[in-house]
Amino acid sequence: MAEDVDLDYLKGILRLTRTKEGILVQGKLRAGFETECYRCLDPIQREVSLQIEELFSYPESGDCEFSIAEDGILDLAPLIRSEILIEEEHSILCKPDCKGLCAECGENLNYGSCSCADDA
Repeated sequence: MAEDVDLDYLKGILRLTRTKEGILVQGKLRAGFETECYRCLDPIQREVSLQIEELFSYPESGDCEFSIAEDGILDLAPLIRSEILIEEEHSILCKPDCKGLCAECGENLNYGSCSCADDA
């Protein structure tokens, strides 16, 4: 999966709670996006469900992975991106029996055999 994630949609409910340490973000989200099959590189649509629970520390403390900006803005994009990438660590296939690409010519073997098979 690419490092950047362009979402088709993001739906869900988040609860933000002020604590002594910062802002606690909790909730459930669903995100839809296009990615590619790990074997054949064809584009595929994916949807992931995310369980969010993360503390954003106040700017002066910096004790957490995520923090509130100096201007008070709470940017959730890095957290959501991180959660999606963690979910996508597992192999993503267009179909369970994806044949992938020919190691010689790069032909997508899901659409038929390539001439390399005839040469062998």
